[in-house]
Amino acid sequence: MIGGGIYRPSPLDETLAPFISIWETTAAGETLQFPVGSGYPVNCEVDWGDGSIETITATTSPSWTHTYATAGEHTITITGTFPSIYINANDAMRNKLMEVVQLGEVGWRVFSRAFMRAERMRAFVVGIADTSAVTTIDYMLSGCDALTIGPDLTGFDVSSVITMIGALGSNLFMTTAPDVSNWNTSNCTKMQQLFIANEVMTTPPDVSGWDTSKVTDFTSMFAVCRVMSPSPDMSAWDTGQLLEMDSMFSRADGVA
Repeated sequence: MIGGGIYRPSPLDETLAPFISIWETTAAGETLQFPVGSGYPVNCEVDWGDGSIETITATTSPSWTHTYATAGEHTITITGTFPSIYINANDAMRNKLMEVVQLGEVGWRVFSRAFMRAERMRAFVVGIADTSAVTTIDYMLSGCDALTIGPDLTGFDVSSVITMIGALGSNLFMTTAPDVSNWNTSNCTKMQQLFIANEVMTTPPDVSGWDTSKVTDFTSMFAVCRVMSPSPDMSAWDTGQLLEMDSMFSRADGVA
């Protein structure tokens, strides 16, 4: 409680929704390296899913490794301040993530390359989440080949996002588009390659209500979406600031 009777949650306030994810180890005694991002302070409690709970206030690697006695899937729960996760196609991490169960309210700030090439991630659920302070989602869910159905991202607040380059592209087995129908893109300036190379995505994403008044670049936004049909409804888009749209639908053969 702070002067005036206004409540301020502590960094480990358990009334806020945690970030929950499932990771796999394949051998007894295997050490998992959790992909914490840098650039923002961390102050969180980590439940490693095997009875071990610790408070972590650093972003350096030794603090974010954990050895599991037994192989299998482990549910990791993070409560507190954890602004950034950063897989970035790292071979030591990308094939260990199996599911995102809930993003939670952990002070998210950046999702650039967060789950990039997490090729075995079979589910991505926003759940209870606060992403209102996130400014970039570049390549966030790029190359997540185990996602065969586009995730529901309507609960992912992008109102502060400035760049979303390649965020939802290169998902080779995703047959349906992610649900981004209610995204508030009023602050976004860069959308190039956003859905690029979703080669088996049969239906277009619903982007009809997007505010594109600040967007300067649509380059290759839907390129190589080979079977997508019909064309996305962009009839209400404001393109007053647009500078680049090269190859926006290149090799999107299903678009009339």
